[in-house]
Amino acid sequence: MKASIRKVIIGVNRTSVDAVIRQLGTEGLVHLAAWAPETEGVSARTYAEMENSAAAILSAIENLCADLNITLLSEPAADTGPIIFGRNIEADMAAIDSIRAQADEVRNRRQELHAERERLAMITDESKQVAALGCDEQALSRMRLCTHEFGTVRKNIEPGDIDMQGKLFVRQAGRYVLGITPAGNVNALREFLGMFGFEEKKELLVQGSLNESVIRQIKENVEHIALDLHVKENALAGSMDDITARLTGLHETYFMLKTAIQAGKAFMHTADTRFITGWIDLADAGRLVASLRRACGESFFIHVFSREEMRGIRERVPVLLRNWRFFRAFEMIVKNAGIPDTKELDPTPVATIAYLLMFGVMFGDIGQGLVLSLSGLAMKIAAKKKNLRPFFHDGGTILVAAGISAALFGALYGSVFSNEHIIPALWFHPMQHIMDLFFAAIMMGASFISLGLVMSIINLYRHGELFECIFGIHGMLGFAVYTGALLMAVRYAVAGTVPGQTGLVVVFALPTGIFLVRNIPAYFFFGQKKFFPRGVFEYVIESFVELMEMFSGFMGNTISFVRAGAFALSHAGLSMAVYTLAGIAGPLLSAGSLAIIVTGNILIILLEGLVCGIQSMRLEYYEFFGKFFRGDGFEFAPFSFRGKQFTVRGVER
Repeated sequence: MKASIRKVIIGVNRTSVDAVIRQLGTEGLVHLAAWAPETEGVSARTYAEMENSAAAILSAIENLCADLNITLLSEPAADTGPIIFGRNIEADMAAIDSIRAQADEVRNRRQELHAERERLAMITDESKQVAALGCDEQALSRMRLCTHEFGTVRKNIEPGDIDMQGKLFVRQAGRYVLGITPAGNVNALREFLGMFGFEEKKELLVQGSLNESVIRQIKENVEHIALDLHVKENALAGSMDDITARLTGLHETYFMLKTAIQAGKAFMHTADTRFITGWIDLADAGRLVASLRRACGESFFIHVFSREEMRGIRERVPVLLRNWRFFRAFEMIVKNAGIPDTKELDPTPVATIAYLLMFGVMFGDIGQGLVLSLSGLAMKIAAKKKNLRPFFHDGGTILVAAGISAALFGALYGSVFSNEHIIPALWFHPMQHIMDLFFAAIMMGASFISLGLVMSIINLYRHGELFECIFGIHGMLGFAVYTGALLMAVRYAVAGTVPGQTGLVVVFALPTGIFLVRNIPAYFFFGQKKFFPRGVFEYVIESFVELMEMFSGFMGNTISFVRAGAFALSHAGLSMAVYTLAGIAGPLLSAGSLAIIVTGNILIILLEGLVCGIQSMRLEYYEFFGKFFRGDGFEFAPFSFRGKQFTVRGVER
C-alpha cells in the first residue's frame, strides 16, 4: 500500500520564513521540490556564504568538543531556540575561538610540563651515568702524557673487545663512555670507539650541564608549570558546564541553520513573499495547516492539489509506502530492490508472505524456529532500549516472523530440534517423501510466478503500456502460455494424462503464432508506423529469440524453486547427522550425546538459518520480482532537522 501523496504550494510573508522553516523542519511533513530559479532579494552567493560559514562553525565546534570530550547529540533536540538567518556569525565564531584558546592554553601547558619532566628525567639519568664514570674534568685536563675521549656509544663495549693491553683504558656507564690512552695513540682510541657508534660529548663536562644547579633549576621550572597548569585546569573545569551548554546549543542551532539554508534554496522569492512547493501525505494536510498557524498565525496561503489536479502534473511524484504494522518491517526487502513508482503496485504484502513461506519450507523445525523467534524478540527489545537504528528493530520483527513460519512447517514435518520421532508429522517427513517435497516446492514457485505475471499485467496497464500488457512476455500472452503449460504439467504429474494435440495447439502453437504476428495489431491499433520498423530479418530473429527466452525463462524460473525443497532436505540431512553422531557418543541422555545435540542444533540454526534466509531472498528477487517489479520511483523524504542531512531532490521530468 502507498500513501496518497499530493503536491502543495505554500505562501508566507518573508518575515515569517524563519518560524515556518522551524515548524517544517520540526514536523517533517513536506518533501520539498527542487531549487527555484534565483529571484529578487536573495542570491545564490548569499546562500553559499551562509552555508560555508555554518559548515565552518559546525566543524570548529565538533573538533573542539572532541578535544574537550563533550558528546554532541546525533540530531538536534526538539526545541533549541529560534533559527535566525541573520545570526551574528562573527560573534559566535569569536566565542568558539575564545573557548578554543582556553582549551589550547591548557593543552599547551600540559605538553610543556610533559616535555620538561622528560628533560628532567633524561638529565638526571645522564648525571647518574656520568657520576658512575668518576669523571673529573679538571683532573682529565691536567693530564700531559695521556689524552681522553668522552661521549656516548650506541652499543655496549665488552671487556673482551679491548685487545690493546696497556695502551687503552675504557670505562662505560649506560650509554656514556670514557676512554683514556697515551697521547700518541689517540687515533687508535677513536677508531676503536667508532666501532661502537661513538659520539663525542666533551661539551657536557665543559658546560657543566650535568651539575646539580641545572637539575635544581629544571625541577623548579616543572613545579612552576604544574602549579600554573593546575590553576588553568580548575578554571576550565569550573566553566565546563557553561562551555558544554554553549557549544551544544550552537551546534544544534547551526545544524538546523545549515539544513534551513538547503530548504531556503527551494523557495521562490519575491520582495515580500516566500513560496514553498513540495509534496505531502494527504493524511498530514491538517497537521501542516496547524504548523503554519503556529508559525505565522493566519498570514499564509496553502493549496493542496486535488486528485484531478494531480493527473495533470508531469513531475515524478515521490512514494511513501504505508502498510499494516506487521508488513512495515518487510518494506526493507522491497526497498533493497528499489522504490515502486506511483503507478506500480506495492509488492510488500505479497513479498512478505512469499518470503515467510519459502523460509518455512526450507527451515522447518519447531524448536529451532522458536529459538529464531526468541532471538528476534531479544533484538527488538535491545533496539528499543538502546535506541538503535530502525534496521535492527525491523530485522528483529522479520526474525520473529521467520521463526514462527519455520515452527509451523516444523509441525508439518514433525521436527523438533532436529528430532523427527518426538511428534508425528502433520504432513510428511521430508527425507521420506522427497519427490512430494520437490513437487510442492515447484507448485509454490509456480504460484508465485503466476501471481508475478498478474501483477505485471496490472502494472503495464497502469503505466499505459497496453501493447506490452497484451502481447508482452510478461503480459497476458506470457501469462496464458505459462498457466496453460502449468496446468498440463500438473495433470500429467497427478493423473498421468498426456497432453493432447488440441491442448498443445491452444497452449503453445496459438500463442506462438500470435506473438510472431504481433506487429500487425501494433501497426493498426497501437500507433506503430511500420510493419517492420527495423526490417523483416531483424524482426523475425528478434521474435524467435524472445520466444526462446520466454519458454526457457519460465521453465528455468519454475525449476529454480526446487532449491527450496533441496534446502529442506539439507536441513533434514544435517539433523540426521547430528543424532547419528550423538548415538555414537553414547546413550541419548548422556553428557556426550547431549553436548553433540546442543552443539549440532546451534550450528544448524546459525548455518541453515543464514543460508535459507539468503536463498529465500534470492528466489524472491530473481524469480518473483523479476516478473513485474521496476523499482524506479524515489522515496518520499520530508524536510526535517532530524536524521540524515537534508538535501533537495531535483524535479525529474
